[in-house]
Amino acid sequence: MSVLLEASNLKRTYRMGSSRVRALDGVSLRIEAGEFVSIVGPSGCGKSSLLQVLGLLDRPDEGTYAIDGRDVLNLGDRELSELRSHHLAFIFQFFNLLPKTDAQRNVELPLLYQGLPSSVAKERALEALTHVELEQRKTHAPGELSGGEQQRVAIARALAARPRILFADEPTGNLNSEQAEEFLDRLLELNRRGITVLLVTHDEHVASRAPRRIRMLDGKIFSDMGTATPATPEQKEAEERSRPALSLSPKFQENARSAAVSLRANTLRTCLAMLGVVVGTASLITMMAVGAGARAQARERIEKLGANLLMLLPDRGNGDSGSAEPTRLSLDDADALSALSGTDVGLNRVNPVIVLPGATIAKGAVSTSARVLG
Repeated sequence: MSVLLEASNLKRTYRMGSSRVRALDGVSLRIEAGEFVSIVGPSGCGKSSLLQVLGLLDRPDEGTYAIDGRDVLNLGDRELSELRSHHLAFIFQFFNLLPKTDAQRNVELPLLYQGLPSSVAKERALEALTHVELEQRKTHAPGELSGGEQQRVAIARALAARPRILFADEPTGNLNSEQAEEFLDRLLELNRRGITVLLVTHDEHVASRAPRRIRMLDGKIFSDMGTATPATPEQKEAEERSRPALSLSPKFQENARSAAVSLRANTLRTCLAMLGVVVGTASLITMMAVGAGARAQARERIEKLGANLLMLLPDRGNGDSGSAEPTRLSLDDADALSALSGTDVGLNRVNPVIVLPGATIAKGAVSTSARVLG
């Protein structure tokens, strides 16, 4: 079998307040395709940190790491997401199922991220649930399932994705002994079907079920017991089937499908978000319409006055002329201005106006003061 995972001198340090904790201290290992490997050790030995680095959920501070001969530490986030989606699968201690989504949709979701058509995703999800004997519980939400059944949904989710590598982090921590044995039997069956399995645990009995056991202590590999078992014909066929290039281009349809699944899974939140968008958009449009109407009204009033209107008012005294007496304009002044029509001044028409600011208007016994223009 070929080398599938190869890591050299991996180091990872975490900050905890003012102190620094060395989770990985120069870890090197090689895992061949089709192996079933358990990583065992006490809490804090670095086994979960190693699994996160190997599963591309975290990056080491130092060292090299390659999957199928390809350096993956220099990949961008999009490429890493593509690699995780199409070639890796995870089973966690706390299952990590979507609480408001039924079992079948929990299994379908990774397939939609892969870009599979909805019909194919449903078919493969049902097939995987049938394999773990949960087809009768496919419409039940995680809260309606037992711990063992939730773990089987997690197994079905990993199985439906048809990964090359399966990472399991303390998967039996929330199961009783009978459920744990059933779970390990299913992992061994997946391994026989050609999937490489990496199991992290602190339970010696669980670790002993794997043909190869790696023991960790203080961020280092303390021992590595067991060798890879000979590949079965099924393993060889599965390895050849999953060997296509690890780099996959992102698809718009994949993003659209995953968005649709998320919207359907959270109907109330989706409706509230849509309501907020509608109200916000309507408010914005209304304010823009009011502003446009106000501008149009102001423009209309200005246009009624005339953009080329020039008003000549008499000097009311104590102005620039220095005279204390007010200046009066007469019809002669209007005639003089009219004589300029047609010249370079650009005057078209003169309209003389007289204003009586304090005229009295009376009708019978009623009178009032008004401003009169004539």
